[in-house]
Amino acid sequence: MKTTKLIIILLLAGIFHTYAQDIITLKSGEEIKAKVEEISSSEIKYKRFDDLKGATVTVSKDAVFFIKYENGTKEIINAIGEESSPATVSGNGYALLHIYRRNAVAALLNYDLHIGDTVICRVRNKWKETIKVDQAGLVTLWARTEAKTELPVTIELGKEYYIRCSVSMGFAVGHPKLELVDEKTGKAEFDAADGDKKK
Repeated sequence: MKTTKLIIILLLAGIFHTYAQDIITLKSGEEIKAKVEEISSSEIKYKRFDDLKGATVTVSKDAVFFIKYENGTKEIINAIGEESSPATVSGNGYALLHIYRRNAVAALLNYDLHIGDTVICRVRNKWKETIKVDQAGLVTLWARTEAKTELPVTIELGKEYYIRCSVSMGFAVGHPKLELVDEKTGKAEFDAADGDKKK
């Protein structure tokens, strides 16, 4: 009995250890398990997760796609395949994308949502997620099942955007549908969405 309890405790500790970290994803595709300490206008400082008492490491923001924090929040640093506005001032705030999908048709159909070449989340039924975007200018959100759907959005730092995701009828499996919703409607729908607690 004591052995069983010990095994359960060790398994739970391993699960906690897996999720209690930040993950920095570089443009090269490399993932760094870390504890982010500071983000400036040009660089990100972090401790390696396997050596939290060790030296602080610095990486240029230009080399980073996005950061997924231990609480599940994602912050897009550079969206690949997009042209940023010349007026972009990196590091001076961020925009929030509130992305959600309510109970809808084709409930079992999930799809990846992209900004440029970067997958920012997996859209599921009865789900919601908020993503920080640290890049102003025109970006294109898109998703594909049997057909590709695009939604251009002009991002301004300091603002919040509500993106309603759904599925419209298609020939075989349905098409992704993406809509930019006004703040009042979007906030009400986002708050009412079930949300997926799994990160």
